Amino acid sequence: MIMVQTPDNESYQNGINKVMEVLQKRLSSIDASLSIADMFEQREALEQLCLMSGGHVRNLLLLMKEAIKYTNANTISNRALQRSISELRNTYRNTVFANEWEALAKVYHSKETKNEPLYRGLLFNRCILEYRYLDNQGSSKVWYDIHPLIKGIKEFQDIYNFLYPSEDK
Repeated sequence: MIMVQTPDNESYQNGINKVMEVLQKRLSSIDASLSIADMFEQREALEQLCLMSGGHVRNLLLLMKEAIKYTNANTISNRALQRSISELRNTYRNTVFANEWEALAKVYHSKETKNEPLYRGLLFNRCILEYRYLDNQGSSKVWYDIHPLIKGIKEFQDIYNFLYPSEDK
């Protein structure tokens, strides 16, 4: 996992840049003259793609592939990107069982997970993502979050707002 946001839900530019580098290397293997930044109508769309991947390279490439699939030109439109995000979001919606939404809300709120089959299953199917980083003392730290695509799913938003009514998403 490449950390693309902090535990405080702020964008982590170093991670976003690393994800862009991964995309650029993949693109350069096809055509060294192409630039990943030139493939998008706006740089913000490229950054959104990186954030929506959660830093998970497989999801990054899947989102990119889907966005290209919905594009008729040489650049990826914001509409094509939104459509790819929506498609993958629907995949996640269909992955989560009704009894798992509450666990996802708790992980999103606490940035922690429990060593229980429910949470391990969500981690295994990438609904929960594990991030590691080094703190200022050089110690390895771990935190968890839900996949960014899940944050836009109504069922998640409903249970989160029910459990934490005064919290921001």
